Amino acid sequence: MQKRKKSREERGHAPLAEKGKNTKLTWFLLAFTLLVVFFIRLRLLDVPLERDEGDYAINAALLLDGHSFSSPFIMKRFPFIYYIYMLFISLFGRSDIGIHFGLMLSNLASAFGIYLVGSRLCNRNSGILASVFFLLMSLSPDVNGLAANREHFQLLFLVYGAWFLLKARERKRYLNYALAGLLMGLSFAVKQNALFFMAWGGLWILAEAYYFQRRKWQSAWTAAGIYSLAALLPFFIILILYSYAGVFDAFVTKTFYSNTQYLTRLSYREGVLNFFHHFSPVFYAYTFLFLLAFLPFLRWTKEKRALRTTLFLVSLAFFSFIAIVPGWHFYPHYFILILPAVALLAAAGTQELINFLEAKWSRRQRAVALLPMLFVLQPLFAESFYFFKADATEASRVTYEYNPFPEAKVIGRYIKRITNDSSSMMVLGSEPELYFYAERRPAISAYYMYFLMNGTELARQQQEELIRQAEEEMPEVIVVLNISSSWVVQENTDPLLFDWIASFPAKFHYRIVGIADIFKDHTNYVTGPAAQNYKTRSTGSIAIFKKMQKP
Repeated sequence: MQKRKKSREERGHAPLAEKGKNTKLTWFLLAFTLLVVFFIRLRLLDVPLERDEGDYAINAALLLDGHSFSSPFIMKRFPFIYYIYMLFISLFGRSDIGIHFGLMLSNLASAFGIYLVGSRLCNRNSGILASVFFLLMSLSPDVNGLAANREHFQLLFLVYGAWFLLKARERKRYLNYALAGLLMGLSFAVKQNALFFMAWGGLWILAEAYYFQRRKWQSAWTAAGIYSLAALLPFFIILILYSYAGVFDAFVTKTFYSNTQYLTRLSYREGVLNFFHHFSPVFYAYTFLFLLAFLPFLRWTKEKRALRTTLFLVSLAFFSFIAIVPGWHFYPHYFILILPAVALLAAAGTQELINFLEAKWSRRQRAVALLPMLFVLQPLFAESFYFFKADATEASRVTYEYNPFPEAKVIGRYIKRITNDSSSMMVLGSEPELYFYAERRPAISAYYMYFLMNGTELARQQQEELIRQAEEEMPEVIVVLNISSSWVVQENTDPLLFDWIASFPAKFHYRIVGIADIFKDHTNYVTGPAAQNYKTRSTGSIAIFKKMQKP
């Protein structure tokens, strides 16, 4: 007698095609959200690049122009983010618009992955709601949603890695474990804190086998081993490439030793203050969703499928939070990493709430079914100026206050106009986006000055290296930023670099050719001969120097 094949339900898996109740309303909510997200992101595609975006963009441009990934100008991070930016620039144009269009597509792909995960864990309605919530939260200025930071691309690989982990249980194929591991490894290749997601995936394979599948341990360890090897593969390839290029030691120093100093700089108390300072705006803007995300924590059942779903989401949320803790900085864009878990939990909580209210108010089921629309409209109203009224400059100011990102766009275009394609330039300040906008070659390998301000011996060596590179290159243009956030000077900062900056322009025949005087409500741009006699009146300004012919 032929053995009957078990259904998905009998194997404890939520069918992908399960519809649930009020499916039409949920699809309408998704369509509405997609229209809103498209409108906002397309309207603000030209928002100025911030510092990290500028770093990724100029390095991607250098790679496209023929530089090696082992160049000291590029070898500061794992290189995968640069290749992502290269793809965007190649496909959509060498501009902030092209980069942000690529981000929009990546964001939509992540939302679809979250839909797949939610559908496989619960039902199709939960998947749709989770993708809707994610699209809204990842757009927020409180998580720097319009900036193409590495976290956006980390979670793109994370959510599909999680999906393959769920598929692996259903299909019982080692290929799914390998694909899950590879995707987690690619997330790590984007940024190292994805190590926590890699660990989560391996632990979930073992925990699921023990608690829900009762498999033989040999099979579970084999699956975990395949997953782990696949997860480590991208890292091994990166190490082999840098070793083959003969710069392995320099790569380790720049990407690990320097980052270790950065991660150990703040105390626990400073970290707690940073967390509440940066998380509070996110919570206030999306209060309903965060409260809903706590509902699944309150539900404890022995029913196998529901328990598995709860543990999967809770463990993902825990490791997502742990991934943003190292360094205690808690910058707004770090919170992007917790959004998939929050969106999935909020979707599950919404379903729990709707089921509870429908049972209590059976005659008002239609009204109860409209609750998700309220959860969507709340943040849209809370941040309506940013979403629907602000132009690109205003959106940048809302997110980054008076950092000189809009000014960098204007100054970069001015430098491009007064120089030729073979010219080099030097930015004295942490604004690498200036190199990208000007489309000019960097004369120094240090893009971030605040790494040179921490008073350590390494910082002193980096200052000396910057001075050596500048005096050897003699760039045609120098940009000096008198903006505190571009330097982050500390009490023990070595004054060597500042003493050198004070004498360098006059000593090597540079003349001021432009000034940006930044006020709260406007910026004065002065160029040409008038810049030589202009006296700055604001607390933040940018000076542009051009090398003159010797008299």
